Amino acid sequence: MLDRVIGLETEYAIRPRQAADEQTPRFLMYRALTQSLRRRMPLATAKHFKDGSFLSTGGAVWFEAERETSGAGLIEGATPECRGPRQLLAYQRAQDALLEESASDELTGRPFSLIKNDRDVDDNVYGAQENYELPIGHGWRLFAWRAGLVAMTPLALFSWFSSLMFGVFLWLYVGGVELYKLVVRSRKPSTPPAWIESVLIWWLRMANFPLGAALWLHCKCFAFAQTRRHLTSFLATRSLICGSGRLDRANRFHLADKAGSINCIVGFGGFFHDRPLYAMGHFFKRIYVEPFFSPRDLFRLFAARQRLQIGLGDSNMCEVAEYLRIGTTGLILDAIEAGKFGDSPQIRRPIRELRGVSANSTLGGNISCRGRRLATPLEIQWYYYDVCRTFVDEHPDSTADAWEVLGYWRDTLTALAQFEQDGVLPEPLIGEIDWVTKKYLLDQAGVGATWEQLKKIDIRYHELSPDGYFMKLQQAGLVRRLLNDEEVARAQRLPPPDTAASLRGRLIREFAIHRDAVQANWHVVIIRDGKKRRKIELQKSIRRPSRWRNRETTHEAKTLN
Repeated sequence: MLDRVIGLETEYAIRPRQAADEQTPRFLMYRALTQSLRRRMPLATAKHFKDGSFLSTGGAVWFEAERETSGAGLIEGATPECRGPRQLLAYQRAQDALLEESASDELTGRPFSLIKNDRDVDDNVYGAQENYELPIGHGWRLFAWRAGLVAMTPLALFSWFSSLMFGVFLWLYVGGVELYKLVVRSRKPSTPPAWIESVLIWWLRMANFPLGAALWLHCKCFAFAQTRRHLTSFLATRSLICGSGRLDRANRFHLADKAGSINCIVGFGGFFHDRPLYAMGHFFKRIYVEPFFSPRDLFRLFAARQRLQIGLGDSNMCEVAEYLRIGTTGLILDAIEAGKFGDSPQIRRPIRELRGVSANSTLGGNISCRGRRLATPLEIQWYYYDVCRTFVDEHPDSTADAWEVLGYWRDTLTALAQFEQDGVLPEPLIGEIDWVTKKYLLDQAGVGATWEQLKKIDIRYHELSPDGYFMKLQQAGLVRRLLNDEEVARAQRLPPPDTAASLRGRLIREFAIHRDAVQANWHVVIIRDGKKRRKIELQKSIRRPSRWRNRETTHEAKTLN
């Protein structure tokens, strides 16, 4: 129970300290951050399609930019593969702390702060994704998934050919620019004009549209179909317990930062201008992009267990909220695999209701479910809690994590039920649930506060620095901590055991003495020693009896002490 491989991907907005740095390309700030990280720990160059580095903790940091010529971009942190919500929470908090310290490093010459939220003041949406390893299907659905992948081979070949032509054109363009610079003796760095980038992006979209459309339909029909059937109603109402809160332009408060931007159930997360509840873009990347870097990764699409990515979640500041976000979802996935959800509520229009739940800060209103049933968001959450409570109670391998998740889940729903009844903001949830904490701060600002003043509170609540409003609450002792400082410090130094991250982190720490001596991705580590090159395949899932894991963890703790 709660033992599957899980991970989080979090995008951080960049906030320059000085107004003069506003025009500085964000990529330069990212480079400054990685330089600071390299002074703290060994790094491996990411063998990937975008600029990034893997850390000796097993996680990674990337630069995320939709258009290189814009100068904009985000810093994305990916935790190492973990097992269990508490372990993942520790590595997420360690990642936050590492990136915060590196961003504010004065030695880089470009100190800045990071905003861990999902929407900026101009309503540009980014955010957090959750990843859970589970079966993509069983029986005939698994067979249909694999057969469909084989049937898409001609479309994949066409996309690869188009990509090669794109690469040739880009190479000719860059070569021409460099030749021109050589003639005129210019040393200025070259950046392609924005119109060329727009043409290239349009070209790639059109060339890959047949493959993208076929894969989208295939994912919608077969990828995690049974899991999605039982999980969607929970996710549509999950913002009650782990939404981060948001103030919109009309001065209305929403429970979740990201829910209002979700526009489909299944999608690729941008290829069709979509923002899906379930993001399947990693399947598209594995077919279209990753074969150029690691051809063997293509065949991992045929494995029975795959990565389910949820694109709905908010970036949480409260430890309790983040623990509930991953813990409750993990418990429900365990119960679904065990066949405990026979008659789960099926919301008729999940996307509309998801937005409605987030927009209703009084928690009222009914949701229309199939079978002519009506239920409130809280009633749906109580249904999932009751099923999970029965499942944990009957399960012989119930863990302390499972009972702890249930305890926080029950207490949160109880406090929210009281809030729904009397309309008084539940004080026990201040410092535990983000939307409650943020609403408390906004209410404290007073009735006469302008929208600009309130929006500043909304954004800077998520700032990872001593000046961030949540961090000030934490310093004042108004935030409940689930982790102690030793857990977070350990997660900043060592990778988690029993996953691929353990071996990846150890290899990076041992061999990444010189820059570019080690390259890595999520499945492979490549070590270079002069002309020698050694490729090490990482075992994705390492399963051991829990008693051995506990002994190993205890031994590591004694060694550290």
